[in-house]
Amino acid sequence: MSSKTISVQASWLLVGRIMSFILSFLVPVLLVRIFSKHDFGLYREVLLFYVFFEHMLQFGFRHSLFYFLPQSGGNKSKYVMNTLFVFTILGLLLLGIFSLFGGPISQLFHAPELSSLLPLTGLYILFM
Repeated sequence: MSSKTISVQASWLLVGRIMSFILSFLVPVLLVRIFSKHDFGLYREVLLFYVFFEHMLQFGFRHSLFYFLPQSGGNKSKYVMNTLFVFTILGLLLLGIFSLFGGPISQLFHAPELSSLLPLTGLYILFM
C-alpha cells in the first residue's frame, strides 16, 4: 500500500469521525426541542438501557476478533460464526428478559411507558 492511499483512507476516517462528533452533539440538542420534557427523559432512559447492555453483552468479542482473525489462517469463518452465535444467543436472552420483566423494570424506574419500549430495545440490541 502506498502512503498516498493510506493518507486518503486516514483523511476519510478523520472526516467520518468529525461528522460523527458533530451529529452526536446536535441530535440531543434537536431532540430536546422536539420532544416534551417527559418524552425526552423516556428517550434518555431507553438510550441508557441500549448503551449499557449493548456494551456489556459484547464481552470484548469484537475487539478480540481484531487479534485472532489475522493469525487464524483458514479458521476465519469459524471465529466469525462462533462470535455471531454467541451474540445471537445473548441478544435473544436479553430480548426475553426485557419482554418478561419489562413491567417490573419500568416500575423500578417509575416510568410505565418504558415497559412497552424495552422489548423494542432488546430487539434492536439483538440485531446490532
